[in-house]
Amino acid sequence: MRNFLVELLKLKYLKNCYFLVFIALAVQGYAQPTEAEKTVTEVKKKKKKNRSLPPIEIDTTDYGYKGHILTIGAGAGFCNFMGDLSNQSEISGLTGIRAAYQFSLERRFLHAFSLSLNGLYGSLAYNEVGMAGRNKNFESEIMAGGASLLFHFDNDLIMPKRSRFSPYIGAGVNYLLFDPYGDLENGKGKYYYWSNGLIYDQPENPPASDNANELQRDYIYETKLTDTANDYARNTLTFPITAGLKFKLTRHWQARIFTSLNITSTDWIDNTEMNGDNDMFVHSGFSINYTFRKRDKSKEDEIEYDFSELDASDTDGDGVNDLNDLCANTPKNIEVDKKGCPFDDDKDGVPNYLDKEPETERGATVDESGVSLTDEMLAERRKGPKITEERLKIFSKDPAYESMKKFDDEIKERLTENNTQVDPNRIPAELRAADANNDGIIVADEITGAIDDFFEGTNGFTVSKLNDLIDYFFEQ
Repeated sequence: MRNFLVELLKLKYLKNCYFLVFIALAVQGYAQPTEAEKTVTEVKKKKKKNRSLPPIEIDTTDYGYKGHILTIGAGAGFCNFMGDLSNQSEISGLTGIRAAYQFSLERRFLHAFSLSLNGLYGSLAYNEVGMAGRNKNFESEIMAGGASLLFHFDNDLIMPKRSRFSPYIGAGVNYLLFDPYGDLENGKGKYYYWSNGLIYDQPENPPASDNANELQRDYIYETKLTDTANDYARNTLTFPITAGLKFKLTRHWQARIFTSLNITSTDWIDNTEMNGDNDMFVHSGFSINYTFRKRDKSKEDEIEYDFSELDASDTDGDGVNDLNDLCANTPKNIEVDKKGCPFDDDKDGVPNYLDKEPETERGATVDESGVSLTDEMLAERRKGPKITEERLKIFSKDPAYESMKKFDDEIKERLTENNTQVDPNRIPAELRAADANNDGIIVADEITGAIDDFFEGTNGFTVSKLNDLIDYFFEQ
């Protein structure tokens, strides 16, 4: 165990990795409100005091576990071996670092936990020089797969789930395959390490040393390493202990950095068994992760309104907001008052831009063009067919129930003046069903009743018949 601690302390980069992770834990460790949540509260308080405040955009994206289905991740990093071979100053410790690539499938549950299935491919290596006359080296391709249980700090207990940054820790078990090879020769011969620190193609002792040639390592690990006394298995279980930090880029995308200490159950990864302590290695790196989530149907049904835009909308472009505009759909470039209605200087009910008689006397009866009507003109209108045309013009502009209702008395008065015999049979057969009281006259209430029955499907009227009924109403 003592040797393990010595090796661990020698890895300065490992200490730096753990230092960075635990600094992140210290900064993020308390479940205090985020700046966004504080801002939301402040904005709500200010809006109560001043409703004219401009809207402030707040990031309310759910970066947490809600609706989580599966997270997949892929990334790259490096491995550094810790075992029986010891690194010396003659060779940089960087020669033991090898590239590694990882893949993961993760499923989150119970707010704070997730189960992760992991895959790892890479290599481990180590070189020693001048270690008590021993100059061993090895490199081994590794493949590992297993599962880990992770604990996430963004669980609404330690940290808000909406936090963009969140640490996590975990532990698990992997099945590891390894196969060590050594760099024992190059194309010019086998390596012999002499006491002067150089490498030759012959042993240091004479007479072979007399014809020795100096060699340089090519760092090609060509020779499969075995042990004559122990035919060890080239597979083992490893137990990774992981610490990492998530950077939540969007609701679906994450970037992660992590470091894992992998404790193995074998001492033969480097083809050397010395002190009884099993081999270990550190795997550090980064990954890009994508989270699949369930569709939030409640949000799909919501319709977001920008009330600030609604307050400022002016559909007809007359300079008066729609909420305050009492005369909607004013024609373009028409001057209006504060209520959005066109000016009517003579107060005859016809706006200036339609008024052909702009200075009508107060109280005078006018036509649809704002022109004053005398008693003679009114009587003349009642006599001829013009009354139907006038009513049709008015009706086309204001087809409301009240506009039809006011014609009832005029129709009855005209039928009386013309001595027209009122008989139910005078109504066309296809329209008689609308004459509810069977008095031979179609009135406004009977038209609205026919329309209601049409929508309820209780009469035989069609849209065409309803149009014919309205035409007959004005023609009778």
